[in-house]
Amino acid sequence: MRTSCIETHQGKLFVIGSNGLIGSWLEKELLREFNGETAIQQWQYASRDYAEVNTRLMEKCKCDSEVVFCGGAGGFSITLESYKQQKEDFEYFCRGIGDIDKTEHFTCISSLGAIVSSQESPYKSLIQSRERILRNTAKSGYTVARIPSLYGYNR
Repeated sequence: MRTSCIETHQGKLFVIGSNGLIGSWLEKELLREFNGETAIQQWQYASRDYAEVNTRLMEKCKCDSEVVFCGGAGGFSITLESYKQQKEDFEYFCRGIGDIDKTEHFTCISSLGAIVSSQESPYKSLIQSRERILRNTAKSGYTVARIPSLYGYNR
C-alpha cells in the first residue's frame, strides 16, 4: 500500500492507498490541481506495515491536513482470511492515528455496492466493519464516501 502526500499553500492532503485503482486516479487529479492551486511538494512511501504508515502520517500530519483512506485489496473477491486481516489492519490504523479529529478532515472511500448488496460476502462485512470502526473512532470531521463498485462480484 502506498501513501502519498500532496502539499500546497493551503495545507497537506494524504492519500492512503494511492497505488490502487481509486487512489491512483485521485492522486493524479489532485496533483493536477488542488483547489485551483498547483501542488508545491509531493512525496510517497510504500509499506504494508500499518504501524509504519501511522508513524509516518503522525510525523507529517498537522491540523491543516486532510487524510483520504482508500486502501484495501480484493473487492468482492476477497477471502474470509483477507477480510479478517484487512479489518484488523484498519482497526489498528484508526487506533494508531488516535484522535482523527486532529486532522482537518478524514475521508474513507467505501463501496456503495457492498452496502446495498443483498449477497452476504466477506467484502460486504469488511466495508460494514470499516464504517463502524470509523464511526466509533472519530467523533467528528470525517466522511464516508460510498462509490459504486467498478467490477462487481468475481469468481
